Amino acid sequence: DAPEGRREAFRKSVEIANDQLGTRQEEAVFSLRNPAVLRESWAKTDEAVGLVVEEARRTATPLVAVAFPSMTQVMGSNSSTVYQDSLVAICGRHGLPLIDLLESFSGNPNLYRTLHPSVLGYEEAARIVRDRIGPLL
Repeated sequence: DAPEGRREAFRKSVEIANDQLGTRQEEAVFSLRNPAVLRESWAKTDEAVGLVVEEARRTATPLVAVAFPSMTQVMGSNSSTVYQDSLVAICGRHGLPLIDLLESFSGNPNLYRTLHPSVLGYEEAARIVRDRIGPLL
């Protein structure tokens, strides 16, 4: 059963986050309750973004980051913007353009199916990205 399989995958990811970080997965990127975990999570992201940007520059490959909001942000049960604020800072530090989908997705439950965007969500994201970078191509 597909929904049961998704629930089981989610439970497993929560287990892994608890084992490795001592926190819920979402708290590792959103919650200010555990600043040490938040710093560690975003430091790893900053390092990874730096490596990707470095490789893109080395190979003259155009690069843009796209920030999808979480399902809880879209549905309104999570008003934290720690995720977006952190990405803005990291991308800014590395000179990487960022397209943030939070405002466009907020309040539209049809754009998410479970933890990830629905087909409609991905189509909307593609439209937004096309509209923002199309004139630059």
